[in-house]
Amino acid sequence: MNGGTAADTRHYNTQTATEGYLSSAASLYVGFMTNAEFANCWIDVFELSRHRGQRRRLYGPVDMISLRSSTATWGIGIDSLTVGPGAHVRLYSSSDPARTALWLLPTEDVKDLVEIRVGDDVDSVQILDRAPKNGDVGYEAYVLRMQLKPPEADQTQPPPDNP
Repeated sequence: MNGGTAADTRHYNTQTATEGYLSSAASLYVGFMTNAEFANCWIDVFELSRHRGQRRRLYGPVDMISLRSSTATWGIGIDSLTVGPGAHVRLYSSSDPARTALWLLPTEDVKDLVEIRVGDDVDSVQILDRAPKNGDVGYEAYVLRMQLKPPEADQTQPPPDNP
């Protein structure tokens, strides 16, 4: 990551955030990546349930480590979110990045984060502009998520097992 390439700018890392709030540093990042190639790769996060309160659009592809914080002294709360039509979103804990808590699929709408029942330790988000491939971190959890998804809601297909 020390090469200074354009891809490096897609990564955001703050070691002080833990759960519940978007950091001030992340607020500065919001809107930074608006590349036309990834125009539909985003999530909107809201500080209150049912998409109320302040909204922030987070553009991908990006891996935001320790995005959520437990205090509002330096950020906004995240209680609901909407996934953009070109985004696949992996939720995970920065303390165990290899374990995926949940995948959110394109156009998925979460009116209250309590509904998705992820643990309080889930503080990080990876926004991809494609479905994960076999060998990617979280691929097995993605395949399971696709199997559990109601067929009438299918908008994307699970990726083939061969990368």
